[in-house]
Amino acid sequence: MEMAAGGITGLCEGTVTRCSNGASVSAEAGKIPVSAGGIIGQINSNSRVDNCVNSGEVLALGIPQAGGIIGCICDSTVAIANCNNYGDVEAIINGAYKEESKMASGGIVGTDEAALSTVYNCINSGTVISRGAYNYSGHNYKYCMYPYCGGIAGRGLNTIDGCKNTGSVSGLGGYHIYGGGIAGGECKTIQNCTNDGNVTVSYSWGGWSSAQRTTYAGGISGRGVEKISCCVNNATIYGSLGYCAGIEGDATGNIDRCVNNGNITANDWETVGPIAARTSFEPYLCVNTANVSMGDENIALSTHIT
Repeated sequence: MEMAAGGITGLCEGTVTRCSNGASVSAEAGKIPVSAGGIIGQINSNSRVDNCVNSGEVLALGIPQAGGIIGCICDSTVAIANCNNYGDVEAIINGAYKEESKMASGGIVGTDEAALSTVYNCINSGTVISRGAYNYSGHNYKYCMYPYCGGIAGRGLNTIDGCKNTGSVSGLGGYHIYGGGIAGGECKTIQNCTNDGNVTVSYSWGGWSSAQRTTYAGGISGRGVEKISCCVNNATIYGSLGYCAGIEGDATGNIDRCVNNGNITANDWETVGPIAARTSFEPYLCVNTANVSMGDENIALSTHIT
């Protein structure tokens, strides 16, 4: 069983164009999936969403997927174009979970489960938060295994092209936490995108040792994008206990012709880098103009990678 709530429609199986929402959208469940979107809660069929605007707050509690335009895309191919989100988006875990659950929040799309969809020429200005763990009674934590958060998309998507984020992005608590100015992770291609929103990815203990937990923070993506091309980060990136970088925290694919202008700050247990903190690929024609620091130590400034 799943729950879905949207400012225009909860469940969509068709095309949505030129719609706007200014009201708050909230969906709450127990230990079941729940989706909330400023325009659409959940899409279950191949469709198109075009020229839509949301200015209302979006909140999902449960095993949550929250998006400024769409909460969750389920096994479908959807084209999302020319959409703007101005409302704050928040996903909060609601229940004690030890299974490998995933949650996500995104300025445009929360989750694209099959990573088949495209977001083109969209803008997010709202704050995006995923709260994957919090202490509600002493050391009795509610937590999610894998929280994702991104200025455009939390998790999934085939392609993000020509998009811009100006809202702050925060991933707070969980087991492995993924946060990026454009996407949290697990996208195939991100290109021609700009991030101007600060990114913060931070853990809370929640019963795990520090050796078990990892955070992934990047100006464009946290982790798991096959290709990042022609993107710019202008915002500050902060990470704790993991990988933190100006473009992608843990780069599992190619990065080319990208620029980082935002300072990168991490604690003493972090791996940091101006373009990528860790990568098995060689970045091509990338430029860094900002400070990279871990604790009180400055590591890099004005790095040009060819």
